[in-house]
Amino acid sequence: VDMIGLLFGAEKYPTMLVTNFCSKTMLTYFLLYCVFEYSAFREFGEHLALSSALASTLFSMLRVVIIGLLGLIWWYKNEDGRETPKSGNSLQSLILHLQSAAILLTTFALSTQAAYYVFALNPLRMGLSSHALSSLAGLRQVASLTFFVMRDTPFQAIIYAWGMGVLVNLGCCLYTNDNDQMAILLLYVVGSFLIFSDVLKQNQTMCGMIAKLQNTLKENEELAVEAQALELRAMIGNVAHDLKTPLTSFLSGIECMHDLLTEWSILLTNPAFTWTEECVVRCRAANKELLACLQNMNGANSFMTMSINRCLDYTKSSQGFKLVPTYETVMLEAKLTLTTQMIRNAHPGVDITVSKLGEGICSHVITDRQWLLENLLCLLSNAAKYSHKGHVDIAVALEKEGQFVRFEVQDTGIGLSDEAMQSLFNPFKQAQRLAGGTGLGLFSLAKRMEALHGEYGVARRPDGEQGSLFWFSIPYRPDELTARSVEQRGNFVRRCASTDVLDAHGPSRERDGKNGPAFHVLVVDDAALIVKMTTMLLQRKGHTVEHA
Repeated sequence: VDMIGLLFGAEKYPTMLVTNFCSKTMLTYFLLYCVFEYSAFREFGEHLALSSALASTLFSMLRVVIIGLLGLIWWYKNEDGRETPKSGNSLQSLILHLQSAAILLTTFALSTQAAYYVFALNPLRMGLSSHALSSLAGLRQVASLTFFVMRDTPFQAIIYAWGMGVLVNLGCCLYTNDNDQMAILLLYVVGSFLIFSDVLKQNQTMCGMIAKLQNTLKENEELAVEAQALELRAMIGNVAHDLKTPLTSFLSGIECMHDLLTEWSILLTNPAFTWTEECVVRCRAANKELLACLQNMNGANSFMTMSINRCLDYTKSSQGFKLVPTYETVMLEAKLTLTTQMIRNAHPGVDITVSKLGEGICSHVITDRQWLLENLLCLLSNAAKYSHKGHVDIAVALEKEGQFVRFEVQDTGIGLSDEAMQSLFNPFKQAQRLAGGTGLGLFSLAKRMEALHGEYGVARRPDGEQGSLFWFSIPYRPDELTARSVEQRGNFVRRCASTDVLDAHGPSRERDGKNGPAFHVLVVDDAALIVKMTTMLLQRKGHTVEHA
């Protein structure tokens, strides 16, 4: 029923979806066909030329067209045998049409030759000649050969060619009363019918499996999109929570500074105000409080910047963009002091110990300053969160024959299982969700280490106690020139290290004899407010500022 429906166009079946018939195989098939074509049609062409020059010319043109079609099919076939041709998707349907035309025209040519030998050259019906037998045998093989070799040929075209060959064979056998060839034809029809029907069922089954697979993939994509949306919603909530605490601290610092400055502004604008010893004590206390507010605001700003940068790193990585570091000179002790003080302020119940720099480590190294700060904050904040009233140790040492500098953070927290260690550097992975955070800190650290050509990892404590050891290594690029210059400018460098304002290097000139050197600074930013505030800050410190 399927075969009959397909023959009359009632059923539609796709072409074979899997084929190994690539361009190299097609070239071999094309060359073999050219040899077959010459041996099969040469003598028939000569006989036809004696009967009718016009018929001979038309038949020669038909032979050229068939060879041309096979040549085009070879040209458009791609290298690995898939349906998509090497010249583009727009020619995919053209290949199928070319293959349909090739098999139908070849069948027509062999049918014409067989009919000529049987009906024109055998008027007495004295059986089939050797030429007629060869033509009929080739006619029976065309559809089968195409079916098993060019498997992506439209199946309906193969059925039409097979039907044409069966009808021509049947007509020739009836005309010549050749019972032997009639028996052969019967076996051929039954065998072909069974083979074609079985392949049709296999093709239907395969198409059904592919359809189910496509539906499954579509469902999985929808589930993945939904899971990603849930993760993003969770990330937005976590980021908002992470920004709320430092932002509140930042606003509280602003409010505190506003109250102090307002109080002293009223006091200083009073005409009856005179400086007394009590006023001096109060001024010193207010100054100390203002410095503490600024320090807390600086720490809060670092935490907010870190949370935002983590989200930006995740967005870039998920879109396939690589992170690019910004190299500059960094004072290691200043960064360690700044980060540990920020964590102490946020987690006063955790004891944090910073070991001295390892032997042979230069005080200044060249790396990405912001990435180093945020990586240290990430490991320290995680260690402090999971080490409630515990202990955190920080160590810096050289490794791999001085090619890398390694930063280790060891805690006495809850510890990690082997399974958790393997997935901890993936996005949105946390040892405990209740500890808060975006779930992107270690993921950002990993991506930054890859951009810096460094390494990172996590392990259990080497002493066997409860806790974890997180570490990362960056290429060791010492800045000896800056280190010597800083060492020679003692007081100025100590002030810069305590405030973490500038890792100064290069030649200097005196500003006012006691406040350190002044610089000629170019300020570039697309935000006018940042340019304004940075200019005010630098000018108050005596630097010359220009804008791009």
